Amino acid sequence: MQKQELLNSLKYAWELEESHIPVILNFFLDDFNWENIEESKVKRVKQILKTIKSQTLNHSNILNELMQKIKESDEDEF
Repeated sequence: MQKQELLNSLKYAWELEESHIPVILNFFLDDFNWENIEESKVKRVKQILKTIKSQTLNHSNILNELMQKIKESDEDEF
């Protein structure tokens, strides 16, 4: 795989991370009506969603760092 193709693939993955997952998570964490659900279940589900959100942000940071390293590398390394 050439350097530019790899960068394009990573950029696409990063854009998916940035646009879709946080919107879905924010809906459930902030906008969803939790009133008719048991409080213990709400707390558990919200904690799981917060963990997923945290891991998603971490994944985006990893993709960013990887893209930067690829951009800075020599073409011969691929």
